[in-house]
Amino acid sequence: MPLLTPASGLDSDPNMLADRLSSYADSLRARMNDLFDVAPGLEPFYGMMAYHLGWVDENFQPNNARAGKNLRPSLCILLGDALGAAPATIIPFAAGIELLHNFSLIHDDIQDQSPTRRGRPTVWTLWSPAQAINAGDGMFSLAHLAWLRSDLAERDARAFTAIVRSLELTILRLCEGQYLDMSGEGSLDISSEAYMRMIGRKTAALIGEAAWVGARTATSDGGVLDAARTFGHELGIAFQIRDDVLGIWGDEQKTGKSASSDIATRKMTLPIIVALESASSAVRDELRMRYGSAPSADSDQRIRELLDMANAEAISTGQEERRWQSAMQALDDIPMTMQWREAIRSYARSFVGRRE
Repeated sequence: MPLLTPASGLDSDPNMLADRLSSYADSLRARMNDLFDVAPGLEPFYGMMAYHLGWVDENFQPNNARAGKNLRPSLCILLGDALGAAPATIIPFAAGIELLHNFSLIHDDIQDQSPTRRGRPTVWTLWSPAQAINAGDGMFSLAHLAWLRSDLAERDARAFTAIVRSLELTILRLCEGQYLDMSGEGSLDISSEAYMRMIGRKTAALIGEAAWVGARTATSDGGVLDAARTFGHELGIAFQIRDDVLGIWGDEQKTGKSASSDIATRKMTLPIIVALESASSAVRDELRMRYGSAPSADSDQRIRELLDMANAEAISTGQEERRWQSAMQALDDIPMTMQWREAIRSYARSFVGRRE
């Protein structure tokens, strides 16, 4: 039976979606926690993973730290739930997707030398890069073990193999995206097309996969599966573009990071790239000069002025809007009740950070 019956839609219960997401979070936490089979002497090994997930503090004591939002696994469960997948089938896949995402974050923090994540010191800064690599690798393995706990493994081996194969290919896409991102560091000559290829792998691939896996636990219809992946992928691109815009023009109290933080770190995001591509030669030349030099308060402010002159926010937001509309069109191509469609559309808005 679906976790949420089609009759209980948003029209009849405005709190339905929040209640379901809370239920999903509880199920995911329980499934992930069951995988932590801690032998004597290995408490710190699993403790590092639990710390990254926000379950414990740096002394491995339970706390109320800000954890991840479970965006990807919730999307996976929503699609499967809407199409009739059973919890025993879908929850293990969703839990593994969340562990896979967090494995990539632990390694990404090491590669980027990021000192904090979600307002706390990163794993590598507390326990060394080498131990953080071990923790990330352990989480990678736990993701695979989570998938093996789906009842689909014994009930429909062909479907199970198809899902796991697709997940493995997605892992490769993530690694490709990280390679492209790191290879472009320090370069001001990244085209918008190259940037889209990079975020299509690093960010959107796993989001598209989450939607596809959710749908695949309920159906083998190729048209439905293609629409689900397109929905998730386009949603992921819109998500990243929105993050790029907020990294320059966002409200610090709402985003949790300082305004213009991406400018201060000279991060190559879409607004910078489209400005370098479309601005007048004078604006483009000054922007290249300032973005290639050390940051300062005056220079960073001038960069924002140059971006405004290049209309970079509007251009980037326009691209986000096109991706959003593409995602919504794909969602409309997935057969489900109107209540479920509106619930998923509402979740997608919160996923990307849209207000309407």
